[in-house]
Order: sequence, then structure tokens, then C-alpha cells
Amino acid sequence: MNIVLNSEEIKKLIPHRYPFLFVDKVNSINIDESIVAVKNLTANEEFFQGHFPHHPVMPGVLAVEACAQTAGILCAYSHLYKIHGENLDIKNIEMSKDFVFYLTSIDNTKFRNTMSPGDQLSLNVKVVQKSRLMWKFEAEIIINSEKKALQTNFSAFIQSV
Repeated sequence: MNIVLNSEEIKKLIPHRYPFLFVDKVNSINIDESIVAVKNLTANEEFFQGHFPHHPVMPGVLAVEACAQTAGILCAYSHLYKIHGENLDIKNIEMSKDFVFYLTSIDNTKFRNTMSPGDQLSLNVKVVQKSRLMWKFEAEIIINSEKKALQTNFSAFIQSV
């Protein structure tokens, strides 16, 4: 499905906020299957001040976190879609408080290229396996539609609250 979400709509789906929100836009969602999102890196990112002052590079752990947040958006949107169907209007939804998304494992992570100010990151996440509460994903980050920066597999537990 060609579902596009802006930053305000993203904040209705996951609890992360600046400076720890690493997804700027969602370009597409396939319910329960995949998502493509964007993170635009700017020199104003707080982590660039100390990592590294004369050669700013996005920390790898934050790149993995961006993928996990993207997966959380997919899970939250898929959950709401199952409730509301085609009538889902994210602008009229309060932040989903029905469940919490916990990262449980990170496997086979490879860092291919550095990510720096001015780069646009494409966060591509696919569901590999899912049950009601446990989901497994594979993800990659592509820099400026050209170079692969990251490949990783991870899993998450969804707890009803």
C-alpha cells in the first residue's frame, strides 16, 4: 500500500521524541510485511557533536535503533489497520497505547559505509517471521539511494499494556 506518513503522524504511532526519534518520514507500508522510511541527517544532530567532532559519523547503534523504530511504526500501523481497516485516518488517532514494542535481539549486523551530515537514509525493513507477540525482521539502510550502509536482523516483543 502506498501509505505516506509525516513526522507528526509517526509520533502518533511510536513514543520516541527528539532527540531520540530517528525516522522523519514513511514512504510506504505493506501491512504486516514491510516498510520504507527516511531519516535525513543534518549537522544539528546531537550525536554528531561528540561522534566525532572533526569527522561526524552516525553511531552504528543509532542506525540499528532507526531500523527498530521503523519496525515499530510498521507494527503499530498494522495493528491500527486491523482495527480500523480502510477507514484508518492516522490524523485522528491518539498515540497507540495498546502495546509496547521491545527490541529483544540483534543478529548478523554489518556496517558497510559511514553515515554523515547531509546523507538521506532509506530505512528498509521487512518482516521475516511473526507470531502474535514476537516479530523478526531484516533491515538495511541505503545512503542517498546509492550505497548500503547497514544490514541487520533483529527481533522484537510486543507486550499488551
